[in-house]
Amino acid sequence: MNEWVSMVGGTFVCGILMVGPFLLVMGLMVFGIIHSGNVRGRDLAGLASELGFSFSAKADHEPERRFPNIFIFTLGTDRHVANTMQGGARLGGHDVEITMGDYRFKTSSAGDSSRKTKRTISYAVARLPWSGIPEVTLRNEHFLDRFAAVVGFEDIDFESESFSRRFHVKSKDRRFAYDLFDPRMIEFLLDTRPPSMEIQGDLICIYGSREPWNESRIKERLQWLGRFVQHWPEHLLEEPERKEA
Repeated sequence: MNEWVSMVGGTFVCGILMVGPFLLVMGLMVFGIIHSGNVRGRDLAGLASELGFSFSAKADHEPERRFPNIFIFTLGTDRHVANTMQGGARLGGHDVEITMGDYRFKTSSAGDSSRKTKRTISYAVARLPWSGIPEVTLRNEHFLDRFAAVVGFEDIDFESESFSRRFHVKSKDRRFAYDLFDPRMIEFLLDTRPPSMEIQGDLICIYGSREPWNESRIKERLQWLGRFVQHWPEHLLEEPERKEA
């Protein structure tokens, strides 16, 4: 009897010794993920306070309802926005409403729909002081290309070969795209490192394609967005339905 108890006890101890390290590693990974999320939420809450914006770490699982017709917010599954900052700002000489934060979603691995990869990208959406803007997208080539292909618009080529090689531009209204990306705007975009963007109606959405933006990067992107609005061709401000007096 004592030998049996000793044998069972030894097996139990060996099992603990074998499984214990695995459980410890898993526990540390989970803790790291939670801690990282908490740190980012705290950092972005501090940034929101600095900018005079409101902040909410709560997840919104219907981003496409919050931002209708913005394609980026329909990508993947289990999609939601979190760490949301909202407020007013002065961009390019205009008062605009801004919403920004993290967009989280899952994508399927090529050839294996059962394997999901979690992704988090940063975004900023500004509500412009004029409306009636046709849909326009500008992006660099990245992992989102295979999703963007389903939109169905052909890339638009411009007289500037360097601009056409560097960026993919799509729009339902090619004439508007040519007017928007005039020589002055093209020079600005070539001289900077613009994020990908979507413009439609009265919304402009800029977003990253890799790791989420930190606080300094978010400030840089807001400054860049202000400069982009400054380079908006004057004659296009008169054509869409203006919301300013």
